Amino acid sequence: MIYPFSLSDISNQLEFHYDVFITYSGKDYRWVRDELIPVLEANDIRYSIHCRDFEIGKAILDNMAEFIYKSRKIIAVMSTNYMSSRFCRGELEMALYRSTEMSDTSLILIRIDSVSKRKLPKSIRNRTFLDY
Repeated sequence: MIYPFSLSDISNQLEFHYDVFITYSGKDYRWVRDELIPVLEANDIRYSIHCRDFEIGKAILDNMAEFIYKSRKIIAVMSTNYMSSRFCRGELEMALYRSTEMSDTSLILIRIDSVSKRKLPKSIRNRTFLDY
């Protein structure tokens, strides 16, 4: 994917405002709200989530990049719904780019349904998932 801005410019100015950025399909919001967020809040983990934190009127790609690079970790809530969304796949690609660029382990993969690993990008098929 080609971005209309330089991700390396963003990464060179890293200052983490959040512990975690959550990337998920809107169709899986109930799981995020009922299962994931209570765990994060109970452990005082500062999280960012697009429905609350993305700046209205700002380009979606810019919002995605900003929150991925402002967060120590990225939790990708993997599901059939997630893999069906081009925006989710874009966030995942951006998170993978950041992880590779910075040689870090910032990406945490949580699988919440029976999405087959064959449907996932090859670059994450051999990674360890948390199965919920």
